[in-house]
Amino acid sequence: MDSLRRETGATLVLVVGVIAALSILSSALIMLGMNVAQNTGAQTQEVKAFNVAEAGLDTGQATLWAAWPGPSATEPSVDAGAFQAQFPSSTFPDPASGPFIDVQFFDDDGEPLPTPGINRAAHVDQNDNGIMWIESTGATGGGSAKVMACVQKVSRDLQIRDGVAIYSEGDVEIKGTGNQPVVGLDPPATAAQVLAGGNIDFNGNSDVEGGVGLEEYTEATLQDVFPTEILLSIIESGKSFTNWSAYTSWKSAHPGVEPFATDPRIIIIENGDVDAKSLPDTDVDPANTKLDTVWSEEDPGILVVLNGSFNQTGQKKTIYGIVYVVNGMILGGNAEIHGMVVAKGWANLHGTRAVDYNPNVIANLQRPLTLSVKLVPNTWRELDPSGG
Repeated sequence: MDSLRRETGATLVLVVGVIAALSILSSALIMLGMNVAQNTGAQTQEVKAFNVAEAGLDTGQATLWAAWPGPSATEPSVDAGAFQAQFPSSTFPDPASGPFIDVQFFDDDGEPLPTPGINRAAHVDQNDNGIMWIESTGATGGGSAKVMACVQKVSRDLQIRDGVAIYSEGDVEIKGTGNQPVVGLDPPATAAQVLAGGNIDFNGNSDVEGGVGLEEYTEATLQDVFPTEILLSIIESGKSFTNWSAYTSWKSAHPGVEPFATDPRIIIIENGDVDAKSLPDTDVDPANTKLDTVWSEEDPGILVVLNGSFNQTGQKKTIYGIVYVVNGMILGGNAEIHGMVVAKGWANLHGTRAVDYNPNVIANLQRPLTLSVKLVPNTWRELDPSGG
């Protein structure tokens, strides 16, 4: 009997010991699980913050592409509110401290690639060499991250032929009312050409201003006047819309933003016709009419209509720039294009003055066109967000 009691007591001690051990192990596992969960949550916040910072870097790159800040430009900036609105607050909550995104722009120190330094005192391309640094700090919840990279502007000079008011591979019809020439010259121009691959039909010399030459069945090709590679560069760097309805829908979704007014002033309509009276006015012509205009002599633009025609009838619309139409063009009434017209298919110009060759517009469009802003290899780096 005593032996049985001793065995029962030993068993009880063993059971109690096992239970105690399991209890300790369970507590350890719970603590471990809590620590892992906390660490995982912290790591998740850091990853999200890193993604925010990377997105800020991309947005900074796009900001420089839209308007590269030369030595006399204003300091570029990223709209923090609009940026944060792109992230769902349920997944990317406000940071515990500091801004959600902070994007800074700095000039380089002028050292040659591939290892340019940073000039933190300058926030534009002060040395005008097409190289800058972007620093982006992102924060969400309890996480934060900072990244930076050097970027380089990729540009190309537009080599547009001087002295051509109108070019068409087809026929050109010029018939005015007699009040003033349909094709004229803006000072300081003294001469320009109308080049047509087909016939030029016009009423007489009164339809063109003195100094405007007419050359039908011209041997000059579109490649001579407006090279394909230039057109492709324009299309690559411009703002493209599927058709005019797509443009108006985009404007409705982005109130207060006018694609015609912001740089680059290049608009591409891929399909369908465009009516000039629908174009938005962006500037005031201080030297001449004091009326609103589409673009200006100092800051002209380019409109490309790829698979459609360009029409102007009725309401007056004044345009400073180049209008490039793959199909054809009808200009009637009070249409005024100051610059150059390329109507690949055909051009019918009726009414009063329709096209004025403007050499200043062409000269201002010959400025280098920013095609892209690319990262300089091996300059991306992640920084300590708590550091300076």
